[in-house]
Amino acid sequence: MIFNLLGLRRVVDTLWQELGGDAKSRNELRDLIAGMVTEWVAQDANRGGRRMLIVFVDDLDRCDDAVIVELCEAIKLYLDIPGLVFILACDLSVISRGVAVVARGQAQAGREYLEKIVQVAYRLPPPSEQQVIQLIAGYAEQSGTGALLDHRARQILAERSGHNPRRIKRIVNSLVLEHRLNPDWTAPSLSSSLLVTAILLQHLYPYFYEHLVSDEAGEDPILEFLDYAAVRAEAADPPGPENAWWSRVNRLFSNRGMAVPERGQGAVKQLAEQLDRLDREMPPESPDLARNQAFLALLRAVGSRSQWTTFRRQLIRRPLGVDPLADVPLAAEPAEQSNAAVA
Repeated sequence: MIFNLLGLRRVVDTLWQELGGDAKSRNELRDLIAGMVTEWVAQDANRGGRRMLIVFVDDLDRCDDAVIVELCEAIKLYLDIPGLVFILACDLSVISRGVAVVARGQAQAGREYLEKIVQVAYRLPPPSEQQVIQLIAGYAEQSGTGALLDHRARQILAERSGHNPRRIKRIVNSLVLEHRLNPDWTAPSLSSSLLVTAILLQHLYPYFYEHLVSDEAGEDPILEFLDYAAVRAEAADPPGPENAWWSRVNRLFSNRGMAVPERGQGAVKQLAEQLDRLDREMPPESPDLARNQAFLALLRAVGSRSQWTTFRRQLIRRPLGVDPLADVPLAAEPAEQSNAAVA
């Protein structure tokens, strides 16, 4: 049995007004509907037992405050009907604040209002990393992208998405669309794995992605960033002057038109000053990403310098058709928690 709770209440209100608007008429209508539900619940021709009608209300906390109160008032009309259970999947703290706003009261007033409706509140913990990985595997299998999302991609998707199933599904759907609608990624110079990298960069590392496809990024922003990460990793304790690391230092700063520090332990202060200046010129999250081994592995997996160039040229020539909606944060936000409330 599927019905619209708000719609049902509005029908009752309309009929009540047509019948004169007195409390007796409204109660009679409510009792009539309650009787119909009770009769249905009591019938179980197959097993000879009682049935239970469970109404799931999801994402209530995403509604406007007035709608939240209206729905709660509709639920209150039917709380005493035997066999009728309401499950509210929501953030109860958001609901209580919304109720308080409509009632022009304090948050405590909102909680007291909900206590009259909610009988049991059960907090659902955020999914574990293993559960999220399994969820991604399931999405990949259902969408036919299991061969595209390797272990590294799944780990990045799980961690960077904040364990948020909604975002994960959106990213997998974006991969499916781009893979099926843009045949360029199957060309010999490109690959489906590069498409996965592009999608992950666009959705999960938006600042770097925008830098990658911008005109101001220079000739080889991927090589520059890998140099930047390598220099930052050892700048506080640089190796000897003959170490190949200094070649990366020279390339990084000279390409930026900056003074190249002299080789040796005495360059620590100058390296720190130059890196501080470079931090301000790079994408906002660059210092954090330079320490993110999963992100660096994602960039290295693009391949050789010629492949980096081809990869970037493709993104500039034909931008990804999918839209990340700008809703994925720079760092993984805490996974959404829900309260399953039984009314």
